[in-house]
Amino acid sequence: MDNINIRNELFFEKMKKIYNKTSYWDLYGVSVLWMLFITVIFIVIFMYFYFKTRMQPIRDDWVNMRCHPAVIPFAGFINSPKGTNIFKFTAMNFSFCVSNILGNIVGYFFTPIYKSMNIVLNSFDGIKATIDGMRVMMRWLIDQIVMILDYILSMVMKLLAPIYTILIKFQDSMGKSVGLLTIIINIIIASLYSLTSVVSIVMAICIAVLVTLSILAILFFVIWAVFPLNIPALTAGFSYVAVMVGLMIPVAIATVFIGQVLSVATKAMPPVPAPGPPKCFDEDTILKTMRGLIPIKEIIVGDILKNNSIVEGIFKLSSSDQNMYNLDGVIVSGTHKVMYKNKMINVSEHPQAVFIENYRKPIIYCLNTSNKRIYLNDYEFFDWDEIEKNDLFKLKEFALIKESKYELIHKYLDGGFHGNTEIELLDGQSVKIKDIKVNDVLRFGEIVKGVVIIDGKNISHFKSYTFNNNTYTCGPNINIDDNDLGKFSTYNLQGINHKKQKYLYHLITDKKSFIINGVRFLDYNSCIEEILDNEILNYY
Repeated sequence: MDNINIRNELFFEKMKKIYNKTSYWDLYGVSVLWMLFITVIFIVIFMYFYFKTRMQPIRDDWVNMRCHPAVIPFAGFINSPKGTNIFKFTAMNFSFCVSNILGNIVGYFFTPIYKSMNIVLNSFDGIKATIDGMRVMMRWLIDQIVMILDYILSMVMKLLAPIYTILIKFQDSMGKSVGLLTIIINIIIASLYSLTSVVSIVMAICIAVLVTLSILAILFFVIWAVFPLNIPALTAGFSYVAVMVGLMIPVAIATVFIGQVLSVATKAMPPVPAPGPPKCFDEDTILKTMRGLIPIKEIIVGDILKNNSIVEGIFKLSSSDQNMYNLDGVIVSGTHKVMYKNKMINVSEHPQAVFIENYRKPIIYCLNTSNKRIYLNDYEFFDWDEIEKNDLFKLKEFALIKESKYELIHKYLDGGFHGNTEIELLDGQSVKIKDIKVNDVLRFGEIVKGVVIIDGKNISHFKSYTFNNNTYTCGPNINIDDNDLGKFSTYNLQGINHKKQKYLYHLITDKKSFIINGVRFLDYNSCIEEILDNEILNYY
């Protein structure tokens, strides 16, 4: 028993030593944590009901209450705007309050500096007043000089007025002379054409006669070879041949002269006009759409074509100087691109294309589509932009589009003006760009070869830009090539956002540019061509 008691005492002694070494946190840490947790929960509940009862007064006086120490941690819960993250708004409010407080502190700190600067500025104001006085004196002196120069100029104008009148009359006389000379030249040209026609007819008759005589001469020698003739007959035959040869020589000389000097062809060959840039379809070309079978002249922006392709742009162009072909029932210009054996070629190069003589319709049409293709009669035609896969990769490489998708070209790289943008015509009349017609002549002689209507709803941005003291409202890729402003694009300009329009408008001219309010803009073809023709480094 003694041993057991001794062991128990030793055990309790060890336990006392262990317990005495235990810290307060070891003994009551869990209780402290529970106390803190309950306190936090209590504070949160208290603050929730506190602010719930006082939330509306705080909101009503938000300008004064937003930086209150008790409000700052709960700003997001009290007055965060609809759709704004609560914690993000709390952080923003905290930054705002800190900035205001620091601003006030900095203001107090810099007050002496501000006062010192005011003294310096007042000194400069005195200097400015002195300079202004000198400017007034210089202005008076300049005005006096201008008055003297105006007087001298008026005297010079009085002397030049009679000379100017004489020059006007001389110019009028020269104009009339030029008109008369033009008439004379046209008469001469018409006479020359008539002469060449007559000579051609005579030449054709002479050639026919000589061919006949040659046939008779050949028959004579054949007969002589088969049936020997007497001396008189032989002599007559040789005389006949000599006469024929004598006639052939001057006729041959006349033929060479006419062919080389008068440029008269012995065989009628109609001239072939040189093809121009338009690549379009006949106005009655039928397209399959969600609205049914529609002629291309009645297609509108937004129409959905075969293979779910969306019409993003419509082109109305002049057919002048265009070679038109019939490709299995599709009437299309020879310069239009079509797929043939997995290769893009001109329609004029297609083996099934038949040239149309004397095409007389004045207007032809083309489209821009979301998939950059137009499908007609089992043929795959390209749209106006003529974009291939490698072109897509190039645009993506230069980060002009985010993905290699055809539909992104219209969104980011199409260009067009607000429909109310005014352009001056040759006669001095100002016309809205949406009212410009094909073959209109602009102020500086630019002939409108085509008008373009563009889908304005789906482009990336529509902005107003100000340069040369004028404001222009247009799409994301309008190109400027001006002597004063230089060469650049609206693609990388920071304009002012403008409400998007249903339609945008652009032009195609014979000079590949046109002028609006003194600024030279490149025509529609520059939107893509300037990029794909390695001009991209100059623009973007």
